[in-house]
Amino acid sequence: SKSKGNFYKLCDLLSEFSGEVIKFVLINTHYRQPIDFTKDNLIYAKKTLDKWYRIIEKKNNEEKIPEVIFNALCNDLNTPLVITEMHSLANSVDANKLYSVGKFLGFFNNNTASWFKQKKEIDFKYIESLIAKRKKARNEGNFKLADSIRNELEDKGIILEDKDGETKWRTI
Repeated sequence: SKSKGNFYKLCDLLSEFSGEVIKFVLINTHYRQPIDFTKDNLIYAKKTLDKWYRIIEKKNNEEKIPEVIFNALCNDLNTPLVITEMHSLANSVDANKLYSVGKFLGFFNNNTASWFKQKKEIDFKYIESLIAKRKKARNEGNFKLADSIRNELEDKGIILEDKDGETKWRTI
């Protein structure tokens, strides 16, 4: 509530998250239930959509919407069940059906390249300094600190990939 100060203005949210991310949080809860609208849920939604956008890169055509989707929507507009079905499609890497259902719900309004370009300015020096700090912590056996640095970067949308003694990073 506004009196408690625990509210978000849409214009502020849109400066940090896309409309698709906000829509995901809203429809992930049944319309008869209270919405737990938190920054953590927005971050979760962004990560989920990032994963789904990576999967639909492999799509080669649209497919018929599965009947289970229509049944869920006809059954008291059960959008959380539709989201669950989309997770199943993503886990089975059924890119064509995932794309078709997502488009039907109003997702995937960007092509994959432009979706991943919707990033804030990246402070390369800051990221590299944290990677160096993490490497030093790992060399000293301080894995708790190394893990916390990895988690901090992941929270900022940066994924670390360790291979052959080197750490590379990418945005999610």
